[in-house]
Amino acid sequence: MTWKAEKTGLTKEFNFNNFVEAVAFVDKIVPLAEAMNHHPDVLIYAYKKVKITLFTHSEKKITKKDYILAKRIDQIEKDIKKNIERVEEIIKEAHEVISPIEINKRLPEKMNANILQGILRHLQESGKIEFAPKGVLWIWVERKELDALIKKGREM
Repeated sequence: MTWKAEKTGLTKEFNFNNFVEAVAFVDKIVPLAEAMNHHPDVLIYAYKKVKITLFTHSEKKITKKDYILAKRIDQIEKDIKKNIERVEEIIKEAHEVISPIEINKRLPEKMNANILQGILRHLQESGKIEFAPKGVLWIWVERKELDALIKKGREM
């Protein structure tokens, strides 16, 4: 979805996998908005959707400042989605049980534990990973792949 110019301002709705990701997105916007001294209206609804409205109240219209902030907010969304992909890649590349702490160590930037847990819950709900009793996880593999690993004497 793209930004829409409306009477109330420049608006866009963002969809995330869960509440944690939606809140993490908003949390990343805060320091940016503070630095620009330009604060968006933010609505989190349906637990994983975020609506952002940008409007320059002092000018009583949409200004260049709104478009600049919109572009930066789009980059924040891309970065959050890349983090999800990075976590998935780390798990895939491990080829064995890996703890959330180890995942965080392998990320280019340390991730907030709640955000990482939200990503892991999403991956579990989508059937891509499973949690082991000790809180570690592994990639869920097809039965034929699992049989091949067992045959090789590898324990999961």
